[in-house]
Amino acid sequence: MNPPPPNGYRDIAALAGPIAFAGAFALFAQWIIIVIIGGFGTEALYLRTLFVPVTFVFAAFQAGIDVSTQVAVARFKAHSPDGRGLSAVVRGTALAGGPVMAGCAALIAVGAPLLAHLLGAEPRAVSSFATLVRLMCLAMVLEVPWLVLTGALRGWGYAGSASVASMTVMVIQTLGVLLLGGSAGLGVMAVPWSIVIASVLGFALTVALVRRAGLIGILTDRHVDHSAGTRSGFAMLSSVGVPVSGTFVLLFLLNGAQLRLLSRFGNAVVAGFGIGYATQTMVIVPAIGLGTAVAIIINQGARHAAAPLIRTTVVRGLVIGASVYAAAGTVLWLGSGTIARFAGGSAPVAASAAQYLRLVGPSLACVGVMLMFLTILEQVGAGFVAFTFNAVYFGLSVGFAGWSAAGSSDPAPFFRTLAVANLVALLAILPIVRHRIRRLIAGVERQPEGQPTADEAVSPAEAAAGQ
Repeated sequence: MNPPPPNGYRDIAALAGPIAFAGAFALFAQWIIIVIIGGFGTEALYLRTLFVPVTFVFAAFQAGIDVSTQVAVARFKAHSPDGRGLSAVVRGTALAGGPVMAGCAALIAVGAPLLAHLLGAEPRAVSSFATLVRLMCLAMVLEVPWLVLTGALRGWGYAGSASVASMTVMVIQTLGVLLLGGSAGLGVMAVPWSIVIASVLGFALTVALVRRAGLIGILTDRHVDHSAGTRSGFAMLSSVGVPVSGTFVLLFLLNGAQLRLLSRFGNAVVAGFGIGYATQTMVIVPAIGLGTAVAIIINQGARHAAAPLIRTTVVRGLVIGASVYAAAGTVLWLGSGTIARFAGGSAPVAASAAQYLRLVGPSLACVGVMLMFLTILEQVGAGFVAFTFNAVYFGLSVGFAGWSAAGSSDPAPFFRTLAVANLVALLAILPIVRHRIRRLIAGVERQPEGQPTADEAVSPAEAAAGQ
C-alpha cells in the first residue's frame, strides 16, 4: 500500500529540496564554467555569451522530454503503484522526443553561420561560433538518455537519486572544461567535449541508480506493448512537453533580442550581461524544483484524495517560495559588486555585471515566485496557459526595455525596465493561478476517486496497457 501523499511543509521541502538543490548546483556549475571560460580570455567569454540563446533551444527539447517523463511516471504511479508496464511509459517519451531533438540539432548545425549573423556576431567570430554550435549539437543530443532516466527516478519519488546523478554529471562537465580548456588548450571548445564525456558517464550512473531503486525493468522489460508506450509518449509530449519546450524557445527569442539590443553598448556590456543573467538563472531555477515538488504531489495522489489538499499544497509552496526569494533578492542586491568582481575577468565586464545585478537583482524575488507558479501550471494540465503568459510577459518586457533605452548611451534604463516588468508579471499571474487551481479543484470534486480530471492528458497507464 502506498503512503498517503505528502502535503505538509516538511514533506514538500523534503521532495523539493533535492530537486531544487540539484538545479541550483547545476546552474552554479555553469556559472563556475563561465568563470573558467573568462580565464581563457574575453573572446572565449564572448563566444560563450553568444551561444546562450542557442542553449535555450536545446534546453527546450531536454526539458520537454525530462518533464514529460517525470509527469508521465508520477501519473502512472497513481494508477499502477506496482510499476508493471513502467518501461513502456519511460521508453515512450524517449522514443517520441529523442529523434525530434536530433533532427532539430542537425538543422541548427547546418544553419550555424546564419545563426551567428542573426545574433549579431562580429564577422571575425562567425567561424569559431559555428564550430562551437556544431560540436554542441552533438553533445546535447547525447544527454537525452541519462536525462530520461533521471526524470523517471524523480517522477517515481526518488528525487535524491536523480539529484545525485545530475550533480555528478555537472561536476564531470566542470572538471572537463577546466582540464581540457586550460591544460589541453582547447579553450571554449572544451565545453562540448566535456558534455560528451559527462553524458556517457552519467548514463552509466543513472542505470546503476535505476537498478538500485528496483526500477531496472525500465531497461530490461520486453513483455509490454512499446508501440502503445510511444503513442503515450507523443500524447504526453503534446500536453506537457510542448508547452514546456515552447517556453524555452521563448527564452531563446527573448535572450537573443536582449543581446541584440545590448550589443550597441559594446562587448563588455554584453559579456557583463551574460554573467548577470547566469547568476540570475542560478538563483531562480530552484523555484522550478519547488513548483515541481508541488506538481508531483498533486499528480501522484493529491488530486485523487481530497480537493482541499490541493489548495493546501499550493499555498504552502507559496509560503516557502516567498520566504526563500525575498532573502535571495536582497542578497543579490547587496552582493552585486562582489559577485561581479569575482566573475567579471576585467573591470568593464565586472562593472556591467554589477549594474545588472544591482538594478534587476531585487526583482528576482518576484521572478522566483512567478516561476514556481508557472511550473505548477505546466505540470498539472495548464501548460498552454503558462506558455501564453510567458509569451506576453517576455514580449512586453523586452519591447518596453528596448524602447526605454533607445536614446540612452547607458544600459541602465533597459535594466530598470526589466525589473519593473518582473514585479508587474508577478501581480498579473496571481489571479490566473487562483482561477486554474479553483478549476482543478472543481474537476476533482466532480470526478470519482482515482479518475483523472479533464485537464489531464491521456493516462500513460492506459496507453501502456494498450487501452
